[in-house]
Amino acid sequence: MSSSSSSRVWLTGLGITAASILAVSQVIAHEGATGVVKERMDYMKTLGDNTGAIGAMFKGEAPYDLQAVQEHAGVLAGEAPRLTELFPEGSNEAPSETLPVTWEQWEDFQAKAADFQAASTALQETAEAEAEQAEVRAAFVRMGRTCGGCHEVYRKPKE
Repeated sequence: MSSSSSSRVWLTGLGITAASILAVSQVIAHEGATGVVKERMDYMKTLGDNTGAIGAMFKGEAPYDLQAVQEHAGVLAGEAPRLTELFPEGSNEAPSETLPVTWEQWEDFQAKAADFQAASTALQETAEAEAEQAEVRAAFVRMGRTCGGCHEVYRKPKE
């Protein structure tokens, strides 16, 4: 086996190991979650998985595939309307990462959720219109900012 081949095998193994660790940490983070907290965590994982798949294309970690972007964007836009219903008041018991400020500033939270819904719909429409890759990327970046804007205020910081 050449040095180049063994490096590729080692890197592939490293990638698989990293993915396995990430999957296990997701399971551990959700361990003990029940009811709406578990449903919300699963929902957020779905959003994260679809956002991550699109992001990998724009980071050059995966080949750009407009059809795949359309599918992932469709999931995001389809799931977006459910966001606020998964946050009934007081549903921040462990292992939830939701901060109490979510309900103290409920109108702002709802506005941020509406921004996410609008941005995810715009991403889906841009991708389905078969816009240039740069336009789809710009729509994706705008949608991503809505996620971050909400997480910065309403989610416990990651350790």
